[in-house]
Amino acid sequence: MELEWLDSRIVDGLSELVLVFDERGQILFGNQAALEKLEYERDELTECNMTQIFRQVFSRAGESSDVFDRSRVEGRGDIAMYRKNSSCFPADVHILPAARAGAYVLLAEDVTV
Repeated sequence: MELEWLDSRIVDGLSELVLVFDERGQILFGNQAALEKLEYERDELTECNMTQIFRQVFSRAGESSDVFDRSRVEGRGDIAMYRKNSSCFPADVHILPAARAGAYVLLAEDVTV
């Protein structure tokens, strides 16, 4: 998916992990730092849902629907982020509404570094 309001050239240069996702938790974009740290290829990551990355924060409401509950993240410090291989690392996470209605931008920094 092309996000015209997002300049991926700039975002890919950030050291922080950046994920853009919709209200259902479907990942729309991940920057280069997110791809490397989470060990996904770009096309694999955009097929993921946030329930796969944040297993303790995003809950599965049913077989086919995933629900993002922003209130479970607000005001929290370190949250475990899960890699493709199911290992995890603690990250300082911040979520902001995106320029596109119904989308969010997640900024995360690995706190083990």
